[in-house]
Amino acid sequence: MKHRKGIMMCWVLACLLLGGRAGWAEQKKPNILFILTDDHRWDAMGFTGVYPFLKTPNMDRLAREGAHFENAFVTLSMCSPARASFLTGMYPHKHGVYNNEDLRECDWRKTPSFAAYLQKAGYETGYIGKWHMAHSTDPRPGWDFWAMFSGQGKYNGNDIVVNGEKVYEPGYVSDVLNRYAREFIERDRGDKPYMLYLSHKAVHAPFLPAERHENLYAKARIPKPASYGEDMSNKPVWQTVHWRGATMLNGKLWKFDDYDFSKPWNPEGHSAPMHKNYLRALSAVDEGIGGILDLLEKRGELDNTVVIYAGDNGFMLGEHTRADKRVAYNESIRVPFLLRYPKLVKPGSTIDEMILNIDLAPTLLELAGISKPVAMQGESILPLFKGETDGWRDDFLYTYYQDLQPHLPRITAVCSKDYLLSVYPDRPEDKNELYDLKRDPYEMNNLIDHPEMAPVQKSLFRRLDELKNEFAYRADVPDPHPGRWDGGKIGKLYSLSKPRQFKADTKFDSQKNKDLDMRWGTYEIDLTFNATADGVIASQKSTYLGYVICIEGGRLQLVMAQAYGKYILESSKPVLNRTVNARITYCNATRVFTLEVDGRKEAEDKRINTIPHWGSDLQKVRFGRIDSVWPNTHSTPDSFQGTLERFEVSRSK
Repeated sequence: MKHRKGIMMCWVLACLLLGGRAGWAEQKKPNILFILTDDHRWDAMGFTGVYPFLKTPNMDRLAREGAHFENAFVTLSMCSPARASFLTGMYPHKHGVYNNEDLRECDWRKTPSFAAYLQKAGYETGYIGKWHMAHSTDPRPGWDFWAMFSGQGKYNGNDIVVNGEKVYEPGYVSDVLNRYAREFIERDRGDKPYMLYLSHKAVHAPFLPAERHENLYAKARIPKPASYGEDMSNKPVWQTVHWRGATMLNGKLWKFDDYDFSKPWNPEGHSAPMHKNYLRALSAVDEGIGGILDLLEKRGELDNTVVIYAGDNGFMLGEHTRADKRVAYNESIRVPFLLRYPKLVKPGSTIDEMILNIDLAPTLLELAGISKPVAMQGESILPLFKGETDGWRDDFLYTYYQDLQPHLPRITAVCSKDYLLSVYPDRPEDKNELYDLKRDPYEMNNLIDHPEMAPVQKSLFRRLDELKNEFAYRADVPDPHPGRWDGGKIGKLYSLSKPRQFKADTKFDSQKNKDLDMRWGTYEIDLTFNATADGVIASQKSTYLGYVICIEGGRLQLVMAQAYGKYILESSKPVLNRTVNARITYCNATRVFTLEVDGRKEAEDKRINTIPHWGSDLQKVRFGRIDSVWPNTHSTPDSFQGTLERFEVSRSK
């Protein structure tokens, strides 16, 4: 009897243990795979039908077996800010990464990414691919596995830093990153859940497909966007500026290259072959998704893995006769967003609620059973799968801070399904934009000046103010790492050894000196001259960086290069045929540069970006010439005539 009771007790205990094990397995935290592409617009997927010839079978599979969020948006349409918002669940003005060119990065000690929370909760975390914040390749906090390339990377051949060790990978970048992702999934980690963030370079410009995809869609015809060649008469003036041709004079938009909006559409591919190559570059990404899904299925992990696919921002391919992103138009701010997880998501779901990139972080935390931190500004989208839409947002705040292109202003916008109000607070002399999206889905008819829209306009401005207050919007965004532009040698860096007489053919360079670097502290130039004609006095300039000091039209000018635009400070009076003392300063902390003549401040302006790098070719002063293409706004000869009595370069804190 005792023996039979013992057998019975062992059987009951075994059942309890097995039952407990089965219950634990059912409650096991899901694996998480987040795949992000670059500049992938919301409609460039086969199943949307916008490009009838486009083949993306694995993106289509995610939509078919999961959910497609057809109204997914980003809060700022630019790579670095959008990526930081995906990671933190915060607006750019809160996490501090508000543009690309300043090379900013969150302070991960004060602003943890979702990876840090998942890591603490027992997840093995992996990051693979494009990071695009700062340029350091050092592993970041919160990641157990780290494999990234610096900056934008290249489509073919990259140095990838794997857990701190540089590895050269010669292959096509999407294929390489897909391989790294599969290898991470196959790592031996026992029952520990993992979170993998796979971040592609594709489909960022220059759009370069894999060699095997170079001839895809050869006979396809690209449909002409409705807004291509639109009437620009009711748009802001800056909208008519070619994005690579703006010049600021003493803080005001001065000259720019008018864009030819009458160019006929090319159905073979707008700016052919750019358009088709953009779509072709998606193919290697899509193939990689298929390979990963097949691997997960083979390992029996597919249905316990949350698979999310998204783009970091949209991209215009001829809409409004533009390329790029940044502005608040639909094609710029709307992104693909697919989610597959059969335990939660009904296959083939289409969800039309407005979701944002700041919603990703709180969503992943809820999937892992982690409460949303107070600092996160997004919301978990999981209730939407249960149909719980009461109280969900029906509009959102969009922001943009100046970057790269001086003519394109700061933007605050309120976006809803019915209206778009886009405001340019630093350009009061120009007009804002208001669109009725129900009647004008392609945002072509600006209603900002229509009297009958006054009540709607008033309501939208009030709502914009409410959203700015709710999310603590600010125009000035502190650097998460203040003081990073301090440094460099303090004091005198260079001094002309003696006064020099210049004729039209007089040209010489200072010796190369690594301290002649404008990126640190306050860079100061003091000069005394007597000029007899227009010409270049001195320069430290490449095509996109540096300065030129010249005389144009008899007036002293400082020309500062800024990527695809330029800034000019000009004296108010002519300076020819007299002795002039001038002082030029550039403060890296504030990005403000000034021009003084004979002790009087003539002009100042503020660069929209810090100086991101300073090549060795810029580490010397060139006198009487520049060593790059002279701006098309100038007729100044590449020479100087007169006497240069003094030229000193120094740096202060």
